Amino acid sequence: MTIDELARLAGVSKTTVSRVLNGKPDVSKETSARINALIRDTGYTPNAFAKAINDKKSNTIGLVIPYGANYIFTSQYFSELLRGISSQIDERAYCLMLCYPKDSNCVELFKQGRVDGFVVITPDLEHTDFIDDMLAVKAPFILTSALPKYHDVAPHIDIDEYAAAWMAMEHLIGLGHTRIAFIGEDISVCSERRCIAYRECLAAHNIPFREKYVRLGYDDLMEFGCTFTKELMRLPQPPTAIFCAADMIAIGANRALHMLNRQIPRDVSLVGFDDIFMCRYLNPPLTTIHQSAYNRGYTVSKILVDFLQHGTPMEYQSLDFHLEIRDSSAPPPSA
Repeated sequence: MTIDELARLAGVSKTTVSRVLNGKPDVSKETSARINALIRDTGYTPNAFAKAINDKKSNTIGLVIPYGANYIFTSQYFSELLRGISSQIDERAYCLMLCYPKDSNCVELFKQGRVDGFVVITPDLEHTDFIDDMLAVKAPFILTSALPKYHDVAPHIDIDEYAAAWMAMEHLIGLGHTRIAFIGEDISVCSERRCIAYRECLAAHNIPFREKYVRLGYDDLMEFGCTFTKELMRLPQPPTAIFCAADMIAIGANRALHMLNRQIPRDVSLVGFDDIFMCRYLNPPLTTIHQSAYNRGYTVSKILVDFLQHGTPMEYQSLDFHLEIRDSSAPPPSA
């Protein structure tokens, strides 16, 4: 059924039906009730695409992925983040377009009216060009994590990365560990904050910082987690605990320790960050910082769509986290 047919059945103009569908107040209660009853009886569904054209909106959100597909789609953390984004977008009857930023193509999509706004997945310091482009054309967008340079001009949500990493370090130090290694990513803003907390928490407890205990890698998190753990365990004084800046790194570290016949946590304690689904099924289950990637994705999409639909300001939101203590951490062997 079309809107014209519905208007004929109701004995009103198409404009009147349209005003009822859009919740306009200037239609009498009797007429509005008659039209709504016909909508229910006939099962009429508005043409969302036609409405979008009329409103000069695409009803499409651009999901900006500033990384290679393998990096995003092989990570359980990002899979959960994408699931949260997709769930909210689906609930709000929007479409989702995957965008890989190249040569200002994201801005062109916005200028052409093909997307109404953007969700930007976890940008890092090397991703500033396309953010500058979005700001220049005043495209609505929101980041799934903070980027220092844009903290006051780009809406975002995040957890307190520093406080969360400090909590993980306090846990290991409280168990008696002083030889604690850190494995993280070399271009990640999130990993950088966690590494700063690692160093400063050591200093706060008068534990010397050892450069040899820090390893930074890129791309395949599990692979370099495994490789770096093997290197760390070959040191004359290997660490008694390893704090990994992501659970995917910790999974690689877990594999390396098993390959080296090191028992977790009797020989080495292991702590991760994110609490992805696999953590509770590792041998042993992983102690880690819990944050809900699904909730992050759902929330960031809701903020953007609320802005697009209702003009609700896109304000920073701080998300919850906590330390999930499982069987991979214990006092060091000497204790």
